[in-house]
Amino acid sequence: MNRNKTPSIIAVITALSLSLTTASFAEDTQSADTSTPSLKAYPGIEADIPKNWEVIEIIEGDLNKDKKADIVLRIDESDPTKIVKDASYSTGMIDNNRRGVLIFFNDGDRYRLVSKNLTGVIPSKALFSADTCMDDSLDGISIKNNVLRIKFVAFHSCGSYDGSEIEYIFRYQNQAFELIGLESSFSSRSTGETTTSSINFSTKKKARTTGGNMFEDNKSNPKTTWESIAINKLYRLKDWNEETYANILAKYE
Repeated sequence: MNRNKTPSIIAVITALSLSLTTASFAEDTQSADTSTPSLKAYPGIEADIPKNWEVIEIIEGDLNKDKKADIVLRIDESDPTKIVKDASYSTGMIDNNRRGVLIFFNDGDRYRLVSKNLTGVIPSKALFSADTCMDDSLDGISIKNNVLRIKFVAFHSCGSYDGSEIEYIFRYQNQAFELIGLESSFSSRSTGETTTSSINFSTKKKARTTGGNMFEDNKSNPKTTWESIAINKLYRLKDWNEETYANILAKYE
C-alpha cells in the first residue's frame, strides 16, 4: 500500500466539511431489500466472484426498470498476508485487502454480471486506519428508484465537532453505471450550523443551501443558490479508483 495516499482519502471524507444533501435527488423513496440471503438463491453468480474474495452483503432492487430484482454484491478481498502489523496506525495494523462491488441483472433464468469495480469505489479499510478519531466511513449501499447509491458518513469521536454525509448516485445508462448525482451535507456539533448541496451531473446544475441550524429553528435562515457546473463526460463506476472521490470533491465541491 502507498501510505502517502492515506491523508488524501481522509481529507476527502473530512473535506465534506468545506461545502457539503440530505435532500432527495428528485426521486420518491423506494425500499430496497438489503438482507443477506444465501448465494443459493442466485444460481451461477459464484463463478464471477474472484478467488480470495468473500461476499459481505447482497443488495436487491430493480436497476434497469424491468421490474425484476437485480443484485449488487459488496465483496471484500480476504488475503491474510495483506493484514500487517504497524504501530504507527491507530489499530496497530493495516488491512490492505481491497473492497468492491459486483452488479448483476436478473434475466429471469440467470443473473448476468453487467458491471464491477475492485479498484476503489469502496475504499479499503487501510485508508481510514491512520485516523484515531474516525472509523470506516462507509455507511451503506442501497438501490432506490432504479439507481444505485453509495453513502459515506464521517463522524469524529475526538478532535473535531464536524460531521458530514455524502452519497454518490449511479444510474445504468449508455451500457454502464454512470454517476448522475451527488448529495452532501455538513453540520457542526458545536454551533449547529448546516450546509447542504445537491449536484445533478446530468443537467449540470448544483444547488447549495447555507444558513441552516440543526439545533435551533429561530437561528435557521437557509438560503439556496444555484450554479452551473462544467462536465464533459460522466464518471463511470467501472473506472473508479480511490483517487476519484478526491478528484470529484476538489472539482465540484
